[in-house]
Amino acid sequence: MSKADIVVFLGPSLPIERAQSILSQAEYLPPVAQGDVLGLLRHRPKLIVIIDGYFHRVPAVWHKEILFAMETGVNVVGAASMGALRAAELSPFGMRGFGQIFKWYRDEVILGDDEVAVLHGPADANYTNLTVPLVNMRATFAAARSEGLLTDSGEAIAIDIMQQLYYGDRTYESLFERLTESESATDWAALETYCREQAVDQKAKDAEEVLAYAEKWRQHPVKCETRSVSFAHTNYWNDLHNDMNLTVKRGHSITPEVVHDH
Repeated sequence: MSKADIVVFLGPSLPIERAQSILSQAEYLPPVAQGDVLGLLRHRPKLIVIIDGYFHRVPAVWHKEILFAMETGVNVVGAASMGALRAAELSPFGMRGFGQIFKWYRDEVILGDDEVAVLHGPADANYTNLTVPLVNMRATFAAARSEGLLTDSGEAIAIDIMQQLYYGDRTYESLFERLTESESATDWAALETYCREQAVDQKAKDAEEVLAYAEKWRQHPVKCETRSVSFAHTNYWNDLHNDMNLTVKRGHSITPEVVHDH
């Protein structure tokens, strides 16, 4: 199996060096955006792993791109961030999800896509995280509660405060600024120490889990488990698909601006 048979869309959820230590025989690409999965099909990958994806200033990857990829026989799996979100939404159609964050979305414990959103640096700065995704905070609070450092009500207060913040403002520092200003009688000192020293990186854990699956899959490939779906060829889909077909047939590149316009 060649390196390009497995493609991974990865950004701030896990350092590339750690990812390659788990799955070395794969092509690693930046976070997925609209048109990326469809455009990738011209290279005939066998497994696509979606971990990170853009969504704010760049159009997010379409559900239909993933469905189309699976319809052509490509295995698509996801975890941690955009991958967990799309896997939860498309699991009825055969996309496989991995990790706790996927389960939270699948079971509707969490609903908002902002739960996995994070402000991060550029690729040449290794996508350094500048904020903390709410899913990581949830995992940290749950771990602190299990150790007796946080009550159920205290956990609910902390989550509620963070949910009210824009994802680009979510940090542990901003959390404790607001907790100390709250009217709660809870002593937050133990939790603050725990978050500073033992914060849980759930996105990284889930990313490692799906990469471990991909490594096992590389050694023992299985067929795509796509379930039958009536694929609607809307005008928007046809426009995007036709542009990507031009790329396949003529070898032309398609710019992000063209995809965005569509």
